[in-house]
Order: sequence, then structure tokens, then C-alpha cells
Amino acid sequence: MASSSSNKSPFDLLYLNKINLKANGGAGKVIERMQPIVQGEFISKTQMMACKHANGRDWWLLKMMHDSVSVYIFNYQRFRLQPWETKLSVSP
Repeated sequence: MASSSSNKSPFDLLYLNKINLKANGGAGKVIERMQPIVQGEFISKTQMMACKHANGRDWWLLKMMHDSVSVYIFNYQRFRLQPWETKLSVSP
């Protein structure tokens, strides 16, 4: 539910958390917490997809917009996430 002081959706942020899985004897440790990668957009609460890149190392991450056919696309390369294209609109 949106607050009275804002017209934003409760799903207007997408955060990135980085975890070192080798730290603490394999138990892991959060090394970056809640870094916003999408802000102020109406994104879907669900519908995040991952697809392995053709190079066999990297990953494509796709996040659906809320009530639309637009998609945020990110490319995850070893230890960094970068926007590939802000939004991609797909025609039905």
C-alpha cells in the first residue's frame, strides 16, 4: 500500500545485495546490502527471470514492469551488475 505522502507503488524499488559465500567458513557474509538498482518505477512484485548468457559465464536478469509489457534488462558479469537497456517494450 502506498503511503499518503507518496504516489509510489510499494514495489518501486529493486535492491542488490552482495554476499561472499566463502566468508565465515562457508556460511557467507553480506558485503553490500540493499543497493538500489531500480528506483521510482512501478515494477512487478514477482516475475524476475535469469538466463545464462551464451558465453557460459555471465547472466541476463530480466525484471517485469507492473501492469505493462516492458522489461528491465541487466547483465551480470563477474562481480558486477550493469543495466543493459533501461526498458524493453515487447509487443504481444
